[in-house]
Amino acid sequence: MQKISIITVCYNSEDTIEDTLNSVMGLEGINEFYELEYIIVDGKSDDNTLGIINENKSRIASKGISISVLSEKDTGIYDAWNKGLKLASGQLIGILSSDDWYPKNVLINLTGEIKDFSKSFIVTGLREQYTYEKEYMYTRAFKKKIHHNIKWRMPISFTATFISREAYNAVGQYNTNYRLSADYEFIYRAIKKKIPFHFLNKNLVCMRHGGATNNNKNLFTSAYEDYLIRNAMGENVLLSRFIHLKRKAEIQVILLRNKWFR
Repeated sequence: MQKISIITVCYNSEDTIEDTLNSVMGLEGINEFYELEYIIVDGKSDDNTLGIINENKSRIASKGISISVLSEKDTGIYDAWNKGLKLASGQLIGILSSDDWYPKNVLINLTGEIKDFSKSFIVTGLREQYTYEKEYMYTRAFKKKIHHNIKWRMPISFTATFISREAYNAVGQYNTNYRLSADYEFIYRAIKKKIPFHFLNKNLVCMRHGGATNNNKNLFTSAYEDYLIRNAMGENVLLSRFIHLKRKAEIQVILLRNKWFR
């Protein structure tokens, strides 16, 4: 039976972590179609996040899920992701944020579409976006022409993406030199390594609106990191500069719109 690892990293997530834990416990097909390993990496939260996790550990284990919890300081989300990867033993790995949740059938859909997890591949699908109060907003699709679209911005929803162990072996871990865009840089490297992508026209994650890159200042930081990544990947310097300026202008328009028309 194929094994799937899910990694959740968290820090002071007491308001949302239980939704995430419940979604993992509610996944269909555990130990029928796949084995499930759940790894939680906590950044030494000083609220009740770890208490909620510990309260649910026995419930999680009772569902036939192997669970590991690590709580220690980290240098950021990508450092925490890398810690989770070191602990993961599954052939397929998903990263689920501590304010997001999975549809019940997500792993059934994956095992139904992909029969062999031992190969090097990345699978991505649709992302449903919700308000903080869990009201549906919209569905975000992916762009199949990733080799072209990666130059402009992330062509997929990383939260709706699962990556095989063999792909991680080929591409490596997340580059912690980037504070907000290491997932973009990872996908760029995967494309350069010619890792096969599989596209599913199915919802693979429910994402709560918010997160670090929605902070106004961080929008510009993320855009600049994307610019540095394109340059590091050998893209045309003038094109890369144009894309960066275009992105900054788009952010300014969004911020003005939110200020005057919200």
